[in-house]
Amino acid sequence: EALSGLPDIDTITATAREGRAEVVAGLRRNADIRAAVADIETEVDRITVLPGDAEAPVIAEVEPDELAVEVILSGAADPAALKAEAERVRADLLALPGISQVEILGTARDQIVIEVPEAVLRAYDLSLPALAERIRAEDADLSAGQIETGAEAIQIRADDARETPEAFRGIRLFRSDTGATVELGEIARIYETFDESTEAIGRLDGQPAVHLVVNRVGDEQIVEQVDAVETYLDETLRPRLPGTIAAAVWRN
Repeated sequence: EALSGLPDIDTITATAREGRAEVVAGLRRNADIRAAVADIETEVDRITVLPGDAEAPVIAEVEPDELAVEVILSGAADPAALKAEAERVRADLLALPGISQVEILGTARDQIVIEVPEAVLRAYDLSLPALAERIRAEDADLSAGQIETGAEAIQIRADDARETPEAFRGIRLFRSDTGATVELGEIARIYETFDESTEAIGRLDGQPAVHLVVNRVGDEQIVEQVDAVETYLDETLRPRLPGTIAAAVWRN
């Protein structure tokens, strides 16, 4: 409310969660940034009613990212191969001078699948939900939303590069009747795959597609970024791509 009447403010977005609140003020085009920040500081300083244990408000100027150029890879290729190529292209683009931020969009999410034969579950007096709880209890970094229990397998959304089949195989579940430690990899088939839902995968003309978005950050120059990306496509990327994958500038 204190900021809503300031002349250079265009939008105000406020979010709050336990222990933190954030207000983002968007400025009008051609606004005097220094004057706007000074006005915001003045209004915030006037606020005297804050929770007793709250720290002093922090005001920071943040420059939003701006799209410079978007590249699309598409074709009659396996989604896994297309994603792997997109990751190579991202690494190449980040190595170019003047480019520091590249996002990959439209790829299937990595997931770990854990399959245990029904007979093995019965032998250890386990169910898949109970096994999922044991896995979650052993992996402190695994959030509740990452793990799902289906009728025949457990699916784990791999949000962290450390979440690999090898990492899960070594999870200690319990001790057997002989006193030996039983690890997950001893009773389960564990492998990596993709969640190939239609919401996860981009498509162009009915074929799988992946987008790479190059953003301008700070004082990076958009024209130079676009030129560098187009030169990379012509001289490096297209000559090495297999015939099943095409690369093009989607927008800039």
